[in-house]
Amino acid sequence: MNLEELYSYAKKFGFVFPSAEIYGGFSGFYDFGPLGVELKRNIESLLWKRFVTQKNFVVGIDGSIITHPEVWNASGHTKNFSDPVLKCEKCGARFKADSFIEDLNNGPVEDITEFVNSHDLKCPNCGGSLKFTGRANLMFETVVGTKDKSYLRPETAQLIFINFKQVLNSFKINVPFGIAQLGKSFRNEISPRDFLFRLREFNQFEIEFFVDPEEANNCPYFDGIKDKSIQILTREAQKEGGKAKTVKLKDLQDRATKWHLYWLWEFYSFFVELGIKPENLRLREHLEDELAHYAKACFDIEYKFPFGWKEIHGCAYRSDFDLKQHQSFSKTKMEVFEQAKNKRYIPHVIEPSQGIERAFLAFMFEAIEDDRLKLSKELSPIKVAILPVFNREPFLEIADKLFKEITNKGYSSMIDVRGPFVKRYDYHNKIGTYLTLTLDYQSLEDGSFVIRLRDKDEFIRTKDINQIFEMLS
Repeated sequence: MNLEELYSYAKKFGFVFPSAEIYGGFSGFYDFGPLGVELKRNIESLLWKRFVTQKNFVVGIDGSIITHPEVWNASGHTKNFSDPVLKCEKCGARFKADSFIEDLNNGPVEDITEFVNSHDLKCPNCGGSLKFTGRANLMFETVVGTKDKSYLRPETAQLIFINFKQVLNSFKINVPFGIAQLGKSFRNEISPRDFLFRLREFNQFEIEFFVDPEEANNCPYFDGIKDKSIQILTREAQKEGGKAKTVKLKDLQDRATKWHLYWLWEFYSFFVELGIKPENLRLREHLEDELAHYAKACFDIEYKFPFGWKEIHGCAYRSDFDLKQHQSFSKTKMEVFEQAKNKRYIPHVIEPSQGIERAFLAFMFEAIEDDRLKLSKELSPIKVAILPVFNREPFLEIADKLFKEITNKGYSSMIDVRGPFVKRYDYHNKIGTYLTLTLDYQSLEDGSFVIRLRDKDEFIRTKDINQIFEMLS
């Protein structure tokens, strides 16, 4: 299934709609439908559970979307948060230069300007010549009150940095620790494209993990994962036109700290455990010119989409740049003091950054198989569909009782009486429903129902509702 086909599929079955479609749509913005919002919330809740609730060394915040404009001056966003632009001399269309060239070149290039000057780039819309016209800032401006200018946040990270001391002092947590945030971000993209892949409004889950710079290799969990294998496209392979290779995490210690590798493995495992095949995932090490001046290392987790290998997760070692910037601009000290070591320092930061919509897109592509959406039970928008053979009492009474018992356990469910019975099975295959329960005449006699497991086409008649919960646990 290609991107256009997935877009049609998602729209048809109520996963994702173009925003304001009755007005012709609005580029870079999408609305999640009844099934899409369930899948999206499942992804978000699974991220929060795994990386916050189940980590004793990570806490969460929920920062504001609009904040003091000086935050963005300190972070460098107002001055430097921009993308290179290619413009068609014939039709005026504009394109994000690095992405356009990366697609053309099957990978990033070290010098965009040199590449543009040495190649006759053509507009995909009209065939006109494309020229490099500089950079465009990606910040969405807004007015607060009647005259004060601020911005919609382009990332969630800076809200974590400006609350760092508040969390440290109020929660009494010790370094190393992480602060996580989940929420909306906004970027005025030059050319939003590829459905949910590049948006102007999107959702992020980010962790800023604070560590003593002298202890970045002191990760107590690394020994448990050091022999795990992972596919990586190294910096050298990219320069030489080589391929990704499979290595053990311990073999990457010359490229990243142990804590950095720990977080990369955690998110890589997150995708694999929820159904993405390892052969469709790889790490890509950033080239030197891709790194921010303050970054010691950065890796993307890429997924093999039908339109190529693309980033679905980024993990950077940001050093102490952000905290130092906010210390300088706000005149608030960002140091921590470790009494046991009699030591003051500004922590370094490792930042796992996860786009929700990109994860959504990867999971959808991975799950579509044989005209079925084989999402894992954790991701399935509807965990249990209840299918009475007839839309009348007393079938509906039994269905309602089952529905209440299932939803009271926290599982999503629906009673489906729409259309012919056989077509309902097919519908639930297509939307990824994990289990269906059939209520027939025998159900009226003895209270039993038939459980059907989506991926196996197995049918089990039972009276015991706990069998459902065992299958879902």
